[in-house]
Amino acid sequence: MPPLPPPLIATVADALAHFCTHSELELLFMEHGISDPLPTGNKKFRALTGLKVLAEQEEPWPVLGQLITNLMEIEEDPFGLAIDGPSQLETSRKKISNVLAKYGLEYRIGGLIVPVGTPTVSPEQAQTNAGTPTSKPATQAVASLRAFISYSTEARIFARYLKDGLEFFGLAVFLAHEDLKPSQDWQDEIVQKLRGTDVFLPVFTPHFKISDWADQECGMAFAAGKLIVPIKAPVTPYGFLGRYQAMACNPAEPDDSLVPKIIDALANQKSVAGALVDSTINVLAASLSWVNAGRTAELLDGLADQVYFSEAQMRRIIQIEQENSQVGGSFRAAGPLQRLKKKVEDQAGRAA
Repeated sequence: MPPLPPPLIATVADALAHFCTHSELELLFMEHGISDPLPTGNKKFRALTGLKVLAEQEEPWPVLGQLITNLMEIEEDPFGLAIDGPSQLETSRKKISNVLAKYGLEYRIGGLIVPVGTPTVSPEQAQTNAGTPTSKPATQAVASLRAFISYSTEARIFARYLKDGLEFFGLAVFLAHEDLKPSQDWQDEIVQKLRGTDVFLPVFTPHFKISDWADQECGMAFAAGKLIVPIKAPVTPYGFLGRYQAMACNPAEPDDSLVPKIIDALANQKSVAGALVDSTINVLAASLSWVNAGRTAELLDGLADQVYFSEAQMRRIIQIEQENSQVGGSFRAAGPLQRLKKKVEDQAGRAA
């Protein structure tokens, strides 16, 4: 097999960046042996870096096949986000298949990338050839809590800051100017994202009210009964959204406590608290350093003071601790995880 061609690396990176959150990217590469920490930056840059590391390995093709298995085979949204339509998924698949074809290759069910004309094998044999188990890893990321940020153009930089902060906690965040492709029918896409979101975060800046779409997005979110967390920046929410408690901030110089305050507010909402815990567990699973594992463990320990942890969530945390050496070997994570286990035991005792 030839080396991984740069056009294929770029195409796969674009698709992974579109469908994955930051934490899911880290977990995906970690699960497939790319242990080097991904650099900071946007998702496309991080995915490119991971794939370039893969390209330097002696046999990169079997790993690449497994990296794109979900993308190429699952019929709906490949990473459980449930926010992208089949048209975008199909487009990504076609682009990858077209690049492979230029090099005389094709993707086969089971994570195989083979020369065109290679005899077909069963999916089970394909899994065996690829050296991976047929069952999903215990640290497989589950669906993340979905958030939609509504803003006017003047707040574009602040909206990016807010998105990065929330994605650090494992949320899947939609930001129109970054997450919509120029060829997409963007009005239909925005409606679809609004329907699929769990949390709606309108950023009330001076130009918000005169935006062509912001008020309409607010109306749709309110009518759909979405959980709404307004940001007073510095305009006070008005209309139907005036009844909600807003979080004040200066978008030019945002306070570092803003995102933790949003997370705290979400933890107190039963409708999304469980998904918030799942999202944070995803971040723990993707930990690539003892420090990051410790920080996330501390966050989970804090969430246990507000949120009920299910047995399945606790089992997953224990599996992650056993399977990810950065978590199990983190001295900073050990204390918070022990406290977390005790709190969950107490929760179960109170519920009995």
